[in-house]
Amino acid sequence: MKRKLILIVTLTLAFTTACGGKNTISENTVDEKIKTENKIVEKKVTKSEEEQENIMREFDKVMAEITEKEIIEFVDNNIEGLSEENGTRLVLGIQQVQRRKIEDRVDSFFEVNIQEKMIEKLDDTFTLDKIDRVEDEELKNFLQEIKDSGYNIFMTEGSYYPIEDFEFYKKYIPHVSEDMKEYIELQAIETNNISSSDAALIISWKEVLDRALNHEKFINKYPDFPRVEDIKKQYLFYIMASIFGESNTPAFDYMDERLNEELKESYFSLDLNDTDSKFIQTLKEYIELLEKNNYKLTDEVQEYRNGIYNGFQKELGM
Repeated sequence: MKRKLILIVTLTLAFTTACGGKNTISENTVDEKIKTENKIVEKKVTKSEEEQENIMREFDKVMAEITEKEIIEFVDNNIEGLSEENGTRLVLGIQQVQRRKIEDRVDSFFEVNIQEKMIEKLDDTFTLDKIDRVEDEELKNFLQEIKDSGYNIFMTEGSYYPIEDFEFYKKYIPHVSEDMKEYIELQAIETNNISSSDAALIISWKEVLDRALNHEKFINKYPDFPRVEDIKKQYLFYIMASIFGESNTPAFDYMDERLNEELKESYFSLDLNDTDSKFIQTLKEYIELLEKNNYKLTDEVQEYRNGIYNGFQKELGM
C-alpha cells in the first residue's frame, strides 16, 4: 500500500535538473524587487560572481551524497546574496534530495511502532505545526526530524505519510525567480489543502475548477519551467476530477445518473466566455452537451467526457 501512495505523497515524482530564470550575475550590488504576498521585498545580489561560482561548485559536489537536513542547512547558509537563478537552483536542490529520499522516508513511517503511535495519538487533521502538543517523546522526536527535513504529514486510507511541505519553501521566495515563486505558491495550496483522500475529493467542486484554471495558467505562462511536468500531472488530475469526480464523489449520481447539483452550479460560476482558457472553452462545449441530455450520464455524454480527458492527456504528453 505504501509503495502505491508514493506518487500521491510527493504530488508528482517527475524531476528535471534544469534551473529557472535567465538572470545574469554582476559583481556590483543589484536590487531586485520581488512581489510576495502583496509586498515588495528588496533582494540584493551582494555576492560576487566568483563567490557565487564557488558556492555553486560546492553545491554540485555535495548533491550526490547529502540528507534533506544537510541540503536545507547548505541552502540556508548560502542563498543570501545569490542571483535569482542560483537561488532557484539551490531550492530545486532541496526538492531533488527529498524526492531521492522519499521511499526511505515512507518506509520510516512503518518501522517499529511509529505508525501505530501516530494513529493512536494524532487525529487525521494533525500537521507538524502542532508538534508541541505531542507528549510521547519518541514520536515527537520522529516528527521533529520529519519537519526539519522539509516535510509535513497527512493521512490517507488510514495511514500517515510524509509530503513535501511547500509552506516551508515559502521562506525562499525572496531569493528565487518569478516562475519558482509562483510554483511554490501554487504547490503550497496543494499541500496545505490536499485535494483527494480515500478515493474522494475533499475540496469543493468550485475549488477543483479553480485549481484546474490556475494550473492551466501556470503551464501557459511558464512552459519551460523545470517542474512543469509536475503541474501538468496535477492539471490533468483536476481536468479528470472536474468531469468524472472520484469513486466516492462522482460527478454523476450512481442511482439516477444526474449531474451533481453543486458541480453544475460550479460550472456556471465560471466565466464561460473566457476564450483564453482551453479548459473553460472545453467545459462550455461539454455543458451544451449536458443541457441537450438533461444533465444525465447518457452514452453520448460518457463518450464525450472520455474524449475530453484523452484529448488533454495527449496534448500534455501524459
